[in-house]
Amino acid sequence: MVKDLEGVIKKIKVKVREVNNLTRGERIIVDFDELGMEIGEGQGVLAGYCGTLAIDCNLFPINFERWSGKTGMPDTYFLECFKEILQIGEASAQRYCKLTLGRKWVAHRQNLCNEFYDPTKSKKEIISNVPNGIDRTQWAHFVTYRLKPETLVQVTLF
Repeated sequence: MVKDLEGVIKKIKVKVREVNNLTRGERIIVDFDELGMEIGEGQGVLAGYCGTLAIDCNLFPINFERWSGKTGMPDTYFLECFKEILQIGEASAQRYCKLTLGRKWVAHRQNLCNEFYDPTKSKKEIISNVPNGIDRTQWAHFVTYRLKPETLVQVTLF
Protein backbone atom coordinates (compact mmCIF):
# COMPACT_ATOMS: atom_id res chain seq x y z
CA MET A 1 0.00 0.00 0.00
CA VAL A 2 1.20 3.48 -0.88
CA LYS A 3 0.11 6.87 0.40
CA ASP A 4 0.54 9.91 -1.86
CA LEU A 5 0.89 13.62 -1.06
CA GLU A 6 -2.88 14.09 -0.89
CA GLY A 7 -3.21 11.25 1.61
CA VAL A 8 -4.79 8.90 -0.89
CA ILE A 9 -3.95 5.28 -0.13
CA LYS A 10 -3.74 2.86 -3.02
CA LYS A 11 -2.66 -0.73 -3.33
CA ILE A 12 0.30 -1.38 -5.61
CA LYS A 13 2.91 -4.07 -5.92
CA VAL A 14 6.45 -2.79 -5.49
CA LYS A 15 9.74 -4.62 -5.25
CA VAL A 16 12.69 -3.43 -3.20
CA ARG A 17 14.63 -2.34 -6.28
CA GLU A 18 11.63 -0.26 -7.41
CA VAL A 19 11.21 1.73 -4.17
CA ASN A 20 13.40 4.59 -5.41
CA ASN A 21 11.24 4.82 -8.55
CA LEU A 22 8.07 5.82 -6.68
CA THR A 23 6.76 9.22 -7.67
CA ARG A 24 7.75 12.12 -5.43
CA GLY A 25 5.62 12.16 -2.32
CA GLU A 26 4.53 8.53 -2.48
CA ARG A 27 5.29 6.58 0.70
CA ILE A 28 5.03 2.87 1.36
CA ILE A 29 2.85 2.11 4.37
CA VAL A 30 4.30 -0.37 6.85
CA ASP A 31 2.23 -1.31 9.88
CA PHE A 32 3.74 -2.23 13.25
CA ASP A 33 2.12 -4.22 16.05
CA GLU A 34 2.11 -3.33 19.74
CA LEU A 35 5.48 -5.08 20.20
CA GLY A 36 7.14 -2.93 17.55
CA MET A 37 7.31 -5.68 14.93
CA GLU A 38 6.42 -4.94 11.35
CA ILE A 39 3.30 -6.61 10.00
CA GLY A 40 1.34 -6.61 6.79
CA GLU A 41 2.22 -6.38 3.15
CA GLY A 42 4.95 -3.74 3.45
CA GLN A 43 7.14 -5.67 5.88
CA GLY A 44 9.21 -7.50 3.27
CA VAL A 45 9.80 -4.32 1.29
CA LEU A 46 10.92 -2.47 4.43
CA ALA A 47 13.36 -5.22 5.46
CA GLY A 48 14.79 -5.44 1.95
CA TYR A 49 15.02 -1.69 1.59
CA CYS A 50 16.82 -1.43 4.94
CA GLY A 51 19.33 -3.90 3.49
CA THR A 52 19.80 -1.68 0.45
CA LEU A 53 20.33 1.37 2.65
CA ALA A 54 22.70 -0.44 5.04
CA ILE A 55 25.16 -1.31 2.27
CA ASP A 56 25.20 2.23 0.88
CA CYS A 57 28.58 3.48 2.09
CA ASN A 58 27.52 7.08 1.51
CA LEU A 59 24.71 6.69 4.04
CA PHE A 60 26.46 4.33 6.44
CA PRO A 61 30.25 4.36 6.04
CA ILE A 62 32.10 1.09 6.67
CA ASN A 63 35.08 2.71 8.38
CA PHE A 64 33.47 2.76 11.85
CA GLU A 65 34.46 -0.11 14.12
CA ARG A 66 30.92 -0.84 15.27
CA TRP A 67 27.34 0.11 14.53
CA SER A 68 26.83 1.67 17.96
CA GLY A 69 28.78 2.58 21.05
CA LYS A 70 31.82 4.74 21.66
CA THR A 71 33.69 3.61 18.53
CA GLY A 72 30.50 3.11 16.53
CA MET A 73 28.65 5.04 13.93
CA PRO A 74 27.40 8.38 15.25
CA ASP A 75 23.62 8.64 15.53
CA THR A 76 23.70 11.54 13.09
CA TYR A 77 24.03 9.08 10.19
CA PHE A 78 20.94 7.18 11.24
CA LEU A 79 19.00 10.35 12.03
CA GLU A 80 19.84 11.83 8.61
CA CYS A 81 18.70 8.64 6.87
CA PHE A 82 15.58 8.70 8.99
CA LYS A 83 14.84 12.32 8.17
CA GLU A 84 15.53 12.12 4.44
CA ILE A 85 14.61 8.56 3.46
CA LEU A 86 12.70 6.41 5.95
CA GLN A 87 10.54 9.13 7.53
CA ILE A 88 9.06 7.01 10.32
CA GLY A 89 7.69 8.75 13.38
CA GLU A 90 6.91 5.95 15.82
CA ALA A 91 9.67 5.15 18.32
CA SER A 92 9.11 1.39 18.02
CA ALA A 93 9.36 1.58 14.22
CA GLN A 94 12.53 3.66 14.50
CA ARG A 95 14.02 1.09 16.88
CA TYR A 96 13.12 -1.75 14.49
CA CYS A 97 14.68 0.07 11.53
CA LYS A 98 17.85 0.95 13.43
CA LEU A 99 18.30 -2.66 14.56
CA THR A 100 17.60 -3.99 11.06
CA LEU A 101 19.99 -1.50 9.46
CA GLY A 102 22.64 -2.41 12.03
CA ARG A 103 22.38 -6.16 11.44
CA LYS A 104 22.56 -5.69 7.70
CA TRP A 105 25.48 -3.20 7.97
CA VAL A 106 27.46 -5.67 10.09
CA ALA A 107 26.68 -8.50 7.66
CA HIS A 108 27.77 -6.31 4.74
CA ARG A 109 31.10 -5.55 6.42
CA GLN A 110 31.64 -9.26 7.11
CA ASN A 111 30.82 -10.11 3.49
CA LEU A 112 33.35 -7.50 2.31
CA CYS A 113 35.98 -8.97 4.59
CA ASN A 114 35.26 -12.52 3.40
CA GLU A 115 35.31 -11.47 -0.23
CA PHE A 116 38.41 -9.30 -0.27
CA TYR A 117 40.65 -10.65 2.47
CA ASP A 118 43.45 -12.78 1.09
CA PRO A 119 46.18 -13.94 3.51
CA THR A 120 48.64 -14.15 0.60
CA LYS A 121 48.32 -10.41 -0.08
CA SER A 122 49.83 -7.56 1.85
CA LYS A 123 47.68 -4.94 3.53
CA LYS A 124 48.76 -2.47 0.85
CA GLU A 125 47.61 -4.83 -1.92
CA ILE A 126 44.22 -5.36 -0.27
CA ILE A 127 43.76 -1.61 0.23
CA SER A 128 44.59 -0.95 -3.42
CA ASN A 129 41.75 -3.25 -4.51
CA VAL A 130 38.86 -0.90 -3.61
CA PRO A 131 35.42 -2.44 -4.27
CA ASN A 132 32.99 -0.54 -6.49
CA GLY A 133 30.87 1.99 -4.65
CA ILE A 134 33.21 2.36 -1.68
CA ASP A 135 35.26 5.45 -0.99
CA ARG A 136 39.02 4.77 -1.05
CA THR A 137 39.55 6.39 2.39
CA GLN A 138 36.72 4.36 3.95
CA TRP A 139 38.17 1.19 2.47
CA ALA A 140 41.65 1.94 3.78
CA HIS A 141 40.30 2.54 7.31
CA PHE A 142 38.15 -0.59 7.11
CA VAL A 143 41.02 -2.82 5.96
CA THR A 144 43.40 -1.35 8.54
CA TYR A 145 40.88 -2.03 11.31
CA ARG A 146 40.05 -5.53 10.07
CA LEU A 147 43.72 -6.50 9.82
CA LYS A 148 44.53 -5.52 13.40
CA PRO A 149 45.66 -8.67 15.22
CA GLU A 150 42.83 -8.45 17.77
CA THR A 151 40.15 -8.30 15.05
CA LEU A 152 41.39 -11.28 13.05
CA VAL A 153 39.86 -14.60 13.96
CA GLN A 154 42.20 -17.51 13.51
CA VAL A 155 41.19 -21.15 13.57
CA THR A 156 43.73 -23.89 14.13
CA LEU A 157 42.89 -27.36 12.85
CA PHE A 158 44.59 -30.34 14.42
